[in-house]
Amino acid sequence: MNDTTADDYLKEPYTRVVTPDWETGTYTAQILEFPGCVAQGDTVVEAYELLEAVALSWIEAALDLGQQIPPAARPLGFALEVPLAHKVGRLQGY
Repeated sequence: MNDTTADDYLKEPYTRVVTPDWETGTYTAQILEFPGCVAQGDTVVEAYELLEAVALSWIEAALDLGQQIPPAARPLGFALEVPLAHKVGRLQGY
């Protein structure tokens, strides 16, 4: 039996993507490894925070149904990390 909790899974380096919608002024966030795990917010931070809550529910539902949780995608040999505050400023034109 696997004792890994939903919180444990969220600590893995899953691919989180936040995309601006220039027409509506909102942001869509998703975890690429979790089909249908999507959230939308008025700011980058809100979209990301909502995504974490949606992802937790997504994982809990999958575990309750006895489904396998997909592994986190492995990087292709490179990575880029940008502090979230920097992302927010750039997306808002600062």
